[in-house]
Amino acid sequence: MSRRRNPHLGPSSTAGASAALSPTERAANISFQDSLLIFGSIIGALAALYALLGAVRNHLRETIGRRADRYARLARLGTGAQLSFFASVLGEPPAMQRTIVKADYVELVHSSDPDFDPHADARETQERFVERSFIESTFIDRDYYVQAISDDDETVLAFSVTTARSASDPSSRCCALLGRSSACAGALRPATDTVPL
Repeated sequence: MSRRRNPHLGPSSTAGASAALSPTERAANISFQDSLLIFGSIIGALAALYALLGAVRNHLRETIGRRADRYARLARLGTGAQLSFFASVLGEPPAMQRTIVKADYVELVHSSDPDFDPHADARETQERFVERSFIESTFIDRDYYVQAISDDDETVLAFSVTTARSASDPSSRCCALLGRSSACAGALRPATDTVPL
């Protein structure tokens, strides 16, 4: 029976002679190509492990951790943000959008404004009613609805979050209006209704 030669130990060594070498001598006999192969195998294994852990994390986020992930997304929303930010945080564009025209929108006119009427009142500011349009956008998710009111520049002025779960009260909403908290009454309004601002 003939012995086979180990190519990693050099041309004059045999497999039986490798047992007699110390670990440092064996490490010194590893070629540069072999060390690249070992290094590449380790990097490949780490990349596969990273991809597997990412897939597991995404699966858990969509199953067990779905609700926590959605609440974390909702916590990032706020007034003053752009409507496109809402779409990117919530993961999809609005399901419904419509323009609301408010004919009795109140604007404050200061004394330095050319529209200020000096004969009307002695105060430094005056109120005037103007017509202004707003964009109402509704985002729909399995667990909630988000209604956002934005101006012509798509800056969100107010938004509300309504739960979609049937066990809870749909009339309880959390609204933010120009940085102030306010209570919204009623459930989602039909498309023909106007939204008070």
